Amino acid sequence: MRQVTLKGAEFAKLSAEILAQGGSFSFEARGWSMFPFIQDGDILTVQPTKADDLNVGDVAFYRAAEERLVAHRVVGREARDGQVVLAMRGDATPSPDEWVQAEQVLGRVVSVQWGKKVIRLDQGFWRLAALLWINLHPLRHLLFRLARMGRRIASWLLRRLQGSKFYRALARKLICKQVRYRLATVEDASDLSRLHGYERFPELGEPVGAFARQIDSLEDCGYTLIASVGEGIAGAVVVRRFPENADLYPEWWLFNLLVRMRYRGAGIGEGLLRMAMGKAAEEGGATMNLLVFEQNRTAINLYRKMGFRQISIPKLDSQLEKEVRRGQRRRIIMSRLLEAV
Repeated sequence: MRQVTLKGAEFAKLSAEILAQGGSFSFEARGWSMFPFIQDGDILTVQPTKADDLNVGDVAFYRAAEERLVAHRVVGREARDGQVVLAMRGDATPSPDEWVQAEQVLGRVVSVQWGKKVIRLDQGFWRLAALLWINLHPLRHLLFRLARMGRRIASWLLRRLQGSKFYRALARKLICKQVRYRLATVEDASDLSRLHGYERFPELGEPVGAFARQIDSLEDCGYTLIASVGEGIAGAVVVRRFPENADLYPEWWLFNLLVRMRYRGAGIGEGLLRMAMGKAAEEGGATMNLLVFEQNRTAINLYRKMGFRQISIPKLDSQLEKEVRRGQRRRIIMSRLLEAV
């Protein structure tokens, strides 16, 4: 299938032309307003449909204000002046319904691709699930809060287990052989967004695009590194240098080291750190630096194990003190030489 990248106005014009001629097309979703059924970076397939043929539970593809193209759920229908008018709402949004005229409707979203799995939204189980979700609208935010509470309890229990020597030894034996370390590409942007949990913040807009731009921006000055288990991302870290800010950020720096909860304790963080330091050393780097919250004892213990020690960089120290005075958590600077990597 041919892939093209289009800006907003171009995408709106081409999609309207394709659907008007009876064709269908697929595109990459942006934003989290349709979570949990559609997430940022999912691939949606749209087919031509008239407003008269849309029913409650369908996902309509329509032209909203300022020529924006939107894919939201049909939650109501009315007849006004002999024409069908549809009430639309995002699955994750608490905002009031948006009423859409028949001429604004371009098509229907019939399927969503989650990784390599394609789900039909217009029939079967997922259509029934959507109808149930619509009827649960007043309770959805309570359900989201309960789900988050359940995840927090499960995470606490898992962290306690991961702190045991027996668990760590077993995890390293079972998981380490399955881990593969590599450089990230823009195709990994969606998975990186999920790793960092941006589905919890639909107001952020386009986190997948932000990750794709970050990967592109690191060309010639750094890398995004990934640890994968099977087809999923288990962890990631960013390593880069700041030649234009040598006083504040001398040499090479580590950012956003994160390992998915279920893989912690298996040595993946150490593996990502070794790869990051190795890449910096290959580029002629002499030291590796990082910032970490002072209260994050787990991360600090990992960095100390990997040879990092707390240091002072006067200009950066001044900025970190300003953060504390503004009520933010204190961060400390840690560093290590790269000679022995």
